[in-house]
Amino acid sequence: MVSDGGPQFSSSVFDQFTKKWGIGHIKSSPHYPRANGEAESAVKTVKHLMYKCVKNNEDQFEALLELRNVPRQETGLSPYQMVFGKPGRTFLPSVAKKIKDPQVLEKINKRNKSVKKYHDKSARDQAQNRAKCIL
Repeated sequence: MVSDGGPQFSSSVFDQFTKKWGIGHIKSSPHYPRANGEAESAVKTVKHLMYKCVKNNEDQFEALLELRNVPRQETGLSPYQMVFGKPGRTFLPSVAKKIKDPQVLEKINKRNKSVKKYHDKSARDQAQNRAKCIL
């Protein structure tokens, strides 16, 4: 867990809680927002979502429900799945588990290979990086 080290995260009770549950706690600088970029980005996303809902006269709670059910690129899981271990309810139909068409599966595999190819162009082996640091 990463936080700005505010008073709610610096108490001895919170320290005991994190130790009891085996939670690693990393504190970033509270007066340096770029150090807490992920939280800043999440706040910006929710603010933009709320603005759009008010502008279009739509239900803000449905929008938040959908936001919690969107899988994250880093993990492939939604925040709801990470907390509760199962997919959450949503108003949108899900087709990810229903794909059986071989042509669609081939397109997905082709796309994944393309993404890996471009990633591997700039990726470096971690063992080589460590060896360079030692030398």
